[in-house]
Amino acid sequence: MSYLHNDQYVSRNGNYQRAKKFYPSIFITLLLFFTRPEAWLLIILVPLYFLTIDLEHDSQEKDFRSIFRNYKKLSHFSWRKCTLAFFFLFIPLALYFIFHKLYFGSALPNTFYIKSGKLYSLYVLIWLSFLSAPLLTLIPLRKISLFIFSFLMFGAMIISYSTSELQMNYNQRFAFHIFAPIYFFVVFIASAKQNKDFLYVYLSGKYFEKTKSFNISLQTTLHLMLLPFFAIFASKIINPTELAWLSSYYPRAIDSHALLGKTLQNIKNKYNLKAFSLGDAGMVAYHSRLIALDNVGLGSSAVAASGVTPDLLDVYNPDLTVFFATPDNIKLDIYYQENIYQWSLKNRLKMVCDIYWRPDYTIRIFAKDTYPEIVDICDKSKKNNNKKDKEYMLKTGINPPWSYWKE
Repeated sequence: MSYLHNDQYVSRNGNYQRAKKFYPSIFITLLLFFTRPEAWLLIILVPLYFLTIDLEHDSQEKDFRSIFRNYKKLSHFSWRKCTLAFFFLFIPLALYFIFHKLYFGSALPNTFYIKSGKLYSLYVLIWLSFLSAPLLTLIPLRKISLFIFSFLMFGAMIISYSTSELQMNYNQRFAFHIFAPIYFFVVFIASAKQNKDFLYVYLSGKYFEKTKSFNISLQTTLHLMLLPFFAIFASKIINPTELAWLSSYYPRAIDSHALLGKTLQNIKNKYNLKAFSLGDAGMVAYHSRLIALDNVGLGSSAVAASGVTPDLLDVYNPDLTVFFATPDNIKLDIYYQENIYQWSLKNRLKMVCDIYWRPDYTIRIFAKDTYPEIVDICDKSKKNNNKKDKEYMLKTGINPPWSYWKE
């Protein structure tokens, strides 16, 4: 076999290697579709990647101009893989949306209608854009297709997060969604040995293989460039104020929301309780085993579509209405609480007491009767949770997490 034929064999073999990675990529992407909705972007980006990777592979310069200048050189192999990737991803995702529409009444999950487009935060946009800056290191590494793919993916996520109501952004988890995959991916790429790309040089009538060498000083520089991003991100999530807040989050919830849910389960037969309304419904709904109207809407497609109306409240007919509040007042301007408050008064529900989660965060209970079991929760939560984070941490911070893992 001549060297020229060997060169062609290497080119075909490169296509073969990418073909082998094609189907695992499709399979993993389909799995990601059912984890978080951000992955739906991959329905376009994965086919695009299989196009740009061929452009990058065929370009000796591997820069933006050479890649886009050579788009007309795309092979039948590239377009076929791109088309197959799109339809292999589109059909299952379309079936998912159709099922969701038929079963739940809307094509998209409630989170889309509740969170997306609610407000705009310049701070979130700047903060997450800063955390995505390590993507720029893919350019000197000449991973242009990966840069395009990643820029579009994370750029869309950043715009979405900056125009959404980021409820329960526990320990900067939305920042983690951006920073962690970028950071570890770029570290991996910068550390990988660059010894798989070959140049073929004609000399004295023969072809000789010459391995490209990777500049170790560039590699070291890239690692050093990433360290400040890691340090700033780490300092954001492990500062003393944040740690004090995090250390008290779960035990406070046990003495408030979880305890309310368990108590409702214990007394529901005694007082013939059937339903309640609460926007912070997770723990309470889980433990109570009652019908729960989530007035935020994350757990109710009816609320997501039409809000909390008097007619909807009549259908649920809650025995308790629970409000986001402070010790001073109910927050009537959020999550349809004004409507719920007026319905409660009309149906002769009366204020029972406040359950404390924090000194400035309570849930106010309205019910048909003053249940003594509920009053006991209010008293216990005020005793345990009406403390600032620092005071609370000094009292309970040495407790191991598993000390709270009990029913």
